[in-house]
Parts: sequence; structure tokens; C-alpha cells
Amino acid sequence: MNINVSDFPYVWRVRTRLPERFGQRCRMLARGKMNNAMIEFEDGYKVITSRNYIRKALQ
Repeated sequence: MNINVSDFPYVWRVRTRLPERFGQRCRMLARGKMNNAMIEFEDGYKVITSRNYIRKALQ
């Protein structure tokens, strides 16, 4: 399975929650009403978190 960089357009930006994931690429699977989202990392790990914890990646 080839993982394309454009498949994971976001970067995890928070060190206080999931510090081992800081700087890793992720993608948004679903958005909630109260600024939350389901995020999936490249290794398949999924988490529901605030959308403030991710940012668009700089290619």
C-alpha cells in the first residue's frame, strides 16, 4: 500500500496531548459540531480530538 503525502494533509501540532505524535501527518475522517474531529495517523491510529490540535501541512 502506497501512502501519498497528499492523503495526509494535516500535521499534529500539540505536545501536551499525544506528545509522541507531535509533527506526524494525519487526515481528518469526520468533523463534529463542537470543533471536534476524528483524526487518523499514517499508521492507522485513530483519535477524536479538537480541530485546534491539527494544522494544514506545509507540503
